[in-house]
Amino acid sequence: MENMTREEGGIMSRRTGWNISSVAAVVLAFVLSVGLLSCGGGKKEAPPKPSGVTEQKEAPAKAEAPAVPQGKLLVERVCTACHTLDRVNKAKKDRAGWESTVDRMIKMGAQVTEEQKQVIVDYLSGQK
Repeated sequence: MENMTREEGGIMSRRTGWNISSVAAVVLAFVLSVGLLSCGGGKKEAPPKPSGVTEQKEAPAKAEAPAVPQGKLLVERVCTACHTLDRVNKAKKDRAGWESTVDRMIKMGAQVTEEQKQVIVDYLSGQK
């Protein structure tokens, strides 16, 4: 380290006058710029289409899984606050039985609107 001197800002080279923090800043800037360039640096436009070529439509997406019925989501959220899903699913009742049961649960504290109650009863009475 004969060509180095200690300055206030760190070790400084006698030959160049650069201290270590300046060199580190330059290296960091270089690394970041290379990183940005390798990422593309921004939005790229699609290449122009050759003339006379018709546009191809994308293949249809694979069929998505059917949406989960709203009644099932409500049962899972509301009824499982006190019961297991297994208990709810094992209870086989007709529509009147489920209306009575859901009314009783509401009196015991189940938090549902009248509309949500109807969705829950529709779902549970349709279960086989």
